[in-house]
Amino acid sequence: MSSPFASKLGTNYCPLDVEIPEIQAVLVEPLSRLRSLDDRIADLQKAIDELAQERAGVKTYVDAHQALLSPIRRLPLDILQEIFVACLPTHRNCVMSASEAPVLLGRICSSWRALALSSPRLWSSVHIVEPDRAHWPAELQAQRVEITKAWLGRSGQCPLAISLFGDARPDPASTEHRSASVLETLIPFASRWHNISLTSTSSGLNSLSCITENDVPMLTTLEISEIYRSAESPGTRWESFGLLHAPNISSFTFISGNSHPLTLPLQWDRLLSLSLDSSSAFAVTSEMAVEIFSRCPRLQTCRLKVNDEVQSAVEESQGTILGFPHLQSLKIISVGIPINTVGGLFSRVSLPELQHLTLLGHLGREADGEFAFFPFLTTLPRLQSLSTDSQLYDDQALTGLLHALPATLRQFQVICRDSWRHVIDDDALLALTPSPDRPFKCPVLEELKITYSCSLSDEALLKFILARMTIQPVTLRSVEIHFPRQMELDLRPDIQSFLDGGLKVDARYRSPPLPRLSPWVGLKEDYKA
Repeated sequence: MSSPFASKLGTNYCPLDVEIPEIQAVLVEPLSRLRSLDDRIADLQKAIDELAQERAGVKTYVDAHQALLSPIRRLPLDILQEIFVACLPTHRNCVMSASEAPVLLGRICSSWRALALSSPRLWSSVHIVEPDRAHWPAELQAQRVEITKAWLGRSGQCPLAISLFGDARPDPASTEHRSASVLETLIPFASRWHNISLTSTSSGLNSLSCITENDVPMLTTLEISEIYRSAESPGTRWESFGLLHAPNISSFTFISGNSHPLTLPLQWDRLLSLSLDSSSAFAVTSEMAVEIFSRCPRLQTCRLKVNDEVQSAVEESQGTILGFPHLQSLKIISVGIPINTVGGLFSRVSLPELQHLTLLGHLGREADGEFAFFPFLTTLPRLQSLSTDSQLYDDQALTGLLHALPATLRQFQVICRDSWRHVIDDDALLALTPSPDRPFKCPVLEELKITYSCSLSDEALLKFILARMTIQPVTLRSVEIHFPRQMELDLRPDIQSFLDGGLKVDARYRSPPLPRLSPWVGLKEDYKA
């Protein structure tokens, strides 16, 4: 539609008084047509609403009948049970929550609920959090006990995987009428214990003293963590626990500050996996670690916290080298003096099949000028991964470590925790960087991870990646380094072709602080009462 005011439309033009009647006359016919269109739209919308309502009724009818044809309704019950089992978490035990299987499966429909409740495998694993009696009402404790009984009662005769986290410290006000703990509720099911992890207080764990080795014939994995000991409770006397002497325990984890590890009544010669972490009063020394190894000839995986407060009295020449041909994974957390000393653990053992090694700890006695150095690495012909702590080394010790790395190493990780430690620098990375004029270490290296690198430059990292990706055969797959500084050089343009080919590079930098400039800066506001 043409308008005599077309040039004025969409502007801030203010019409003259004589133009106002002219504009009103121009709008007479359009306003009439607009009302007509609105009436037609209303009629059509009414028809659409009626059709939509009719369609909704037909769709409800169709959906109800199509639901009868749903393929899952025709599945045999045993197949549906397998689907239910596949819904369970595989990396941990099931939790008591309606947001996850198996509880969630019982909330879909009555038939699924009946099937879930009658499927013992769904209830054969559970993680239980025991309420603290000092902070939660007794009713919640009793409710958790009843739920635990009902849960395990549905498991039929299946072997049980149970993890319990309880900080249920005794409440002095309720000692006369103390209700049963969740841990005590588990004892009647001990004959089906298979994989058990218990984190509880010393008073709670004492309830396990009634269990004998004959009560737990199916137990293969046992993890115990003692988290609290009161002045009234001297602790748990584990050396008298028949539970620890169960005939089929092959994996054992023990975290406690109340027992000497060598006094534990384990069937040591049957262990395949062992993890020990004790307080300084009962700490494992290098000498004890050698004794533990000698008791476990079949050991494949081991984690020990070793605390050598004083230099070992055993001289290297006097110690017999013990061979452990089955040990494949070893993690040592070293405190006290450096673990690799004359007569220490690594000068007393031979580990020809070791594939995964983790060495963590701190500098030890700096006054003695001793830093851990591990020449024994050259005696590990099958080592594939090494994770270590920068606090075990000074520059000289790190150089020794890099030269001792075996040619079979595929994963190498250095953990740096302190900003003042400058262990991993350009010279250190140079040892792993291929060059025609010098040999380089770890020719089959696939993964390099350095956390919190303070003195390593972006340029040295770029040279490392380019050199590794241009040698043949190319083995490098992943590089992850965290810098506590801002980016100095953008690596991506030079390595983009390698990234497109599958190389993963995660170089993280500290973000620069954002400038803050407010127009109110410098003003003094007067606040009057």
